[in-house]
Amino acid sequence: MTAAMSKTEAIVVGIETYAVGTSWNLDGPAGDACRFAKWLQVKGVPTERITLLVSPLPENRVLLDDLGLPYQPAEHAVITRALIDETSKKSGDLLIFFWGGHGMVDARNSRRLFCADATAATLRHISLNSLLASWRTKTIGFFPQQIGFVDACQNYLEYSRLASTIPEDTLPSGTPISGVEQFFLLAASVGELAANLTIRKAGAFSLALMEELEKSDTCWPPDMTDLNKQLMERFTALRDNGLAEQTPSHFWYRDWKGGEGTIASHRRQTPSKSGGAIQLTHEERDRLVLALLDLDVMSNTAERDSVIADLRREIKHNTARSPRARFDVDNLIKTALKYNGGLKELMHVVKRFEGAESDGWRNLETVLASLKIAIQ
Repeated sequence: MTAAMSKTEAIVVGIETYAVGTSWNLDGPAGDACRFAKWLQVKGVPTERITLLVSPLPENRVLLDDLGLPYQPAEHAVITRALIDETSKKSGDLLIFFWGGHGMVDARNSRRLFCADATAATLRHISLNSLLASWRTKTIGFFPQQIGFVDACQNYLEYSRLASTIPEDTLPSGTPISGVEQFFLLAASVGELAANLTIRKAGAFSLALMEELEKSDTCWPPDMTDLNKQLMERFTALRDNGLAEQTPSHFWYRDWKGGEGTIASHRRQTPSKSGGAIQLTHEERDRLVLALLDLDVMSNTAERDSVIADLRREIKHNTARSPRARFDVDNLIKTALKYNGGLKELMHVVKRFEGAESDGWRNLETVLASLKIAIQ
């Protein structure tokens, strides 16, 4: 299948800051969006046909300045207008969608992508399921080929503590159009997290995606079947080499004919070859939880929040919080254990807040030694 560059329309979204608060900040989606937009320009997509919607961290605004494309904040009304109102006035050969930011999925597998103006009370979002349905109808102009790349978590619980229910924000849809084919690739399957590599200022999926796209040949659009295959092999190899904690554990796709699938979900994840994973029994973890709760800094909710805020993003964003201290600390330990050096990092932050001279810290050191956990 081929498409003309002059008849290609692209909507590119990258969200790093959210109205919910700084705990949702991500350092990567703005750069991912800029790299994707730059790739579109290099391939020959007209600048005026690239809609860029980005809410960057202050320090990443320079990336947008360097790109030189006009952009708007990635807020719900702006995004909806771009996805529906503006595309209803256009037609072409190919419609491309890119999204980097936070997401989740509900029990009915409805995928939600959170907008920059999402708040704790109103989790403003775009329903990916609804978007796919809408774009297959007469709601928008005719684009027979539609491809999408979504670098967002699809886990169930990460943000559920902010709202017990999140009503789906359904986009308008009209009469279905025959001949419309969609191929969408997502960084994570249902129930999974998509890693953000803060040091690289990129999502793990987006980084791999761009490396593969930049290697692609001159055909337009990219061969999505081949791209899917290359990414399958790439993430499978990462998991087999013990690097799964740094990448999405699953990779979901929807192909031209509407088929869906996940890759390598049957693969056994091996412990990381760097550092060695720490394994604790339930009893051992209970001892560690109680020792931590003996510390003033961990028994106090506000101070415990400060400790968690100082941890790497993968740990602090993926820890399911609980109003009950023991459950909260247990969840924190379980999450830290999933990442290389995570428990060591947690202990160093606790020590910095608590102080090495406290009786509680000395007791914790004794417990750690008895569990043969080295944190030096």
